[in-house]
Amino acid sequence: MQSGAMLVHIPVGSPARPGMAALEQLAMDGRLTVRVEDAAAIMGIKAQRLREQARTQDGRDNLGFPVSVAGRSILIPKLPFLRFWGYDGEVV
Repeated sequence: MQSGAMLVHIPVGSPARPGMAALEQLAMDGRLTVRVEDAAAIMGIKAQRLREQARTQDGRDNLGFPVSVAGRSILIPKLPFLRFWGYDGEVV
């Protein structure tokens, strides 16, 4: 990890609940993954901070939902992300 980088720690099992409208919109967008910018907005952090955290194993372990890094791409599977935030509605 880079010197001075801070990890975002979100306790598993007790996430702060973002607005349900944002989660519903994400659930219905037809994509299999969540854009980093969208995930960061729901989390209340900057997208660059999420990218930095996703690039380290410690960072990924502290997020509470799966993140895959493939080269420069960061993939966040939509269903586990939504379930982490407590969304249990329909997902397309």
